[in-house]
Amino acid sequence: MKENDFKVDNGKSAFSRAFQTDLESFDYYYKQDPDRGRRFSLGMTPFTGSYASSLVLYPFQDLQPGALIVDVGGGSGHVSSEIAKANPKLKFIVQDLEGPILLGRSAYKDSGLPIEWQIHNAFNPQPVKGADVYFMRRVLHDHSDAIGANILKMICEAMDHKSRILIEDMIAPDLHGEDSEWFINHADIVMMMMHNAKERTLGQWESLIKDADERLSIAKVWKAQGDRKGDCGIIEVKLGP
Repeated sequence: MKENDFKVDNGKSAFSRAFQTDLESFDYYYKQDPDRGRRFSLGMTPFTGSYASSLVLYPFQDLQPGALIVDVGGGSGHVSSEIAKANPKLKFIVQDLEGPILLGRSAYKDSGLPIEWQIHNAFNPQPVKGADVYFMRRVLHDHSDAIGANILKMICEAMDHKSRILIEDMIAPDLHGEDSEWFINHADIVMMMMHNAKERTLGQWESLIKDADERLSIAKVWKAQGDRKGDCGIIEVKLGP
C-alpha cells in the first residue's frame, strides 16, 4: 500500500506483487496460470455452502415462468444450477470468462437444466438486454468502488422497467473495535490483499449503487432469519425511486 501511495489500483495489490504481475487476480488465473484458475473455480463450488443458500435468501419461486436470470460472473454455474433445479420453469444465462464457462458447460452438459453459457467480461457492455434479473453473487466485493460502479453501470444500461439487479454479497455490520466481528474483518483484509477491494456496509452499498447510476435505487434487502453466516444478504436494485 505504501509503495502505491495508498491509492486504489486493482493492478497493484498485494497479490500482484507476490505473483509479480500487473494483472488482476482473475485475469492472472485464467491467462497466465490456467491450472490455478481451474482449481479456483472448482474450489468455489463447496465454498457456496459456507453462506446461506441463495434459495433461502430470495423467493425465486415467485418469478414468472420463463423469467430470464443472467448470472453475471457466475463462474462454472454452481449457483444457477442450484436455483434451476428448484425452479425448472426459469431460464438462465451464466456469464463469466472463458475458463469457468468452459468448465461449467462441460460439467452440466447432460444435466437438462435450462442454462445457457456465455463468455462475457463484466467490465464490458451487457449483451443481454431487458432480462428479468441480473444476478451477481459475491462478485462486487472483489472490486474497488470505481470498478464495481462500472460493472453496475454496464448492467444498468441493459435494464428495462421490469429488470432487477440482485447483489448477493456480504453486508458488513457497522461495528468497530471490540464490537466488530472477526470473520468480517478477516474477509475485508483478504479482499484488500487480493483485489484492493473491501467488504461493504449497507451505507457503502447504497453509495456504490448511486455512483453507478443515479436512477438506481434499493428496492429491498433480503436476509435469512437469524443468519450470521458472514452477514450475507441479497440487495434488490431497481431503476427509478
